[in-house]
Amino acid sequence: MMKVMLVVIGTAGDVFPFIGIGRALQSRGHDVQLASTADYAATVQRSGLPFHELQDVPGIRNVPDFYHPTRSMQVLAERLLLPAVEPVYKLLARLDAREWVVITTPPCYGARIAQERLGIRLTTCAISPFALRSVDLMPVTPGISCPPWAPIIFRRAFFAFISRLWDRVLGPQINKYRMTLGLRRVKDIWYEWCLSPDRIIGLFPEWFVPRPPDWPGQFVYGGFTVFDQGVSGEVPAELRRPGEPMVIFAAGSAGRAAAAFFRDAVSASEGQPWRAVILTGEDSNWTNRALPANVHCYNYVPLSQLLPRSAVIVHHGGFGTISVALGAAVPQIVVPFGHDQFDNAVRIEQLGVGLQVLKAKDKAALLRSAIANMLEESTVHARCREVAPKADINESLRRVCEQIESDYAAQLMRRNKHLTATANR
Repeated sequence: MMKVMLVVIGTAGDVFPFIGIGRALQSRGHDVQLASTADYAATVQRSGLPFHELQDVPGIRNVPDFYHPTRSMQVLAERLLLPAVEPVYKLLARLDAREWVVITTPPCYGARIAQERLGIRLTTCAISPFALRSVDLMPVTPGISCPPWAPIIFRRAFFAFISRLWDRVLGPQINKYRMTLGLRRVKDIWYEWCLSPDRIIGLFPEWFVPRPPDWPGQFVYGGFTVFDQGVSGEVPAELRRPGEPMVIFAAGSAGRAAAAFFRDAVSASEGQPWRAVILTGEDSNWTNRALPANVHCYNYVPLSQLLPRSAVIVHHGGFGTISVALGAAVPQIVVPFGHDQFDNAVRIEQLGVGLQVLKAKDKAALLRSAIANMLEESTVHARCREVAPKADINESLRRVCEQIESDYAAQLMRRNKHLTATANR
């Protein structure tokens, strides 16, 4: 039996895959706990996992500038990445490094410091390929992107520029804290230093993102592991009745940043031959608004139960929504807000299971046209049915758990060999 501490900061799209991993490990007999910001305490506890709150980390829930093209970097650093460094380190410093396995996402910098300073066993789980640098698999980024056909010298320069920007924002405070612990300064924080040198597990499958040759050697594929928090919830009665095709509009945990998206959803759907289901997330007052007769609005309905009744889903491009939609064989229309969502939208198009809608003067009209076409597009529906069996979340969870267990066993074996060799000297 392992003792496992999951540490994750970010959006629901970051936290929910870790809940999925935690529950799967727990079902295999391991002692599993999860640490995150206060925003997710209730959800984690409802899932059956013991929860540790990372104190004094404001988080990014309902922060409008989180998706701003120029201010998001500073917002992310000031409200999440930097405040979490010391709380994460102090949490892990209380654990016996000989007994615990720690699993984190790349931005949990306090865990990397604990690995260097305390010798903890650390596995980095990359929610998205966007977190892994590759000149052979150039990401699509908000604003300025470097095209994959650009000469390699320009692609390398692009990553070097992004890395320097992040080092300028993150480096001073992280290195100051490291110095108090007797550790040397680090750089290339965003792309390289943050990753565990022992193991990186991609929480996405190879058929979704083929491995480029320049990803780290310690990387392995796991697969989609998202946890559907409402597995026991019910689909409202009005949505269970037969009727026009159902189109879902969802924006994950974007909160207030998704207001324009929901307005466009209503405008695009009013008077159209489909039933629109708008899922606004928690802390939303959209359910109190007067809406057209064919538009239904809820804070939350489990996607795993709603998608099998649906014809199309329109969403922001988060990996959690993508993975559940793939498994349900539902065509996707992606309206990316920021961060890795533009890259995810391109992959959905390349896979042939949907399309993306970018900025437009009249996005509601563009959405209306895209939905109407998608409802009639038999090729995309057939491709979704072809891909769906591959997006088996339970199978992905099994692979992730087996990899973690295998790494743990290998580490124990190496430690025992070292102890035996030392005793025989």
